[in-house]
Amino acid sequence: MSALDLVIGIVFILMGVLFAVFAEGLLSVVDLESRRSRRIASVSRLGTGLGLILVASVSRSPDLFRVLGTVTLLGGLAYLLIRYETWVGFVRWWTTEHLTFYRFATVTVLTTLGSFITFGAFP
Repeated sequence: MSALDLVIGIVFILMGVLFAVFAEGLLSVVDLESRRSRRIASVSRLGTGLGLILVASVSRSPDLFRVLGTVTLLGGLAYLLIRYETWVGFVRWWTTEHLTFYRFATVTVLTTLGSFITFGAFP
C-alpha cells in the first residue's frame, strides 16, 4: 500500500502547486456553484478521509492519520448536509471576496497534506 500512498501524496502536492500557479484560470473553467461540484467535493473528501483511516495502521503516526481521516470524513458529510443555497453563498464568498486567502489556504493544505501522506506512509 506504500506505493499507492506515495502516488496519492504526490497528487495532492501537484494539485497544490497547480492551484498556486493557475488559480484564476482553474476557477474560471470549473463551476464550483453547481450541485454536481458540491457532490464531487463531498465524495472527494469522503474518499480522502476513508483512505487516511485505512492506511493509518501501516503508517508512522497512525493516531494522527485516524484523526485527520475522521475530520475529513466529517467535512465530506457536512457538505452533503448543508443546503444548496448555503453552498453557493459559501463558494461565492471564498472565490470572489477572499481569493488571495483562498489560494493561500488551498495551497497550504494540499501541499502539507500531500507531504504528510508521503512521509507518513512509510513505516
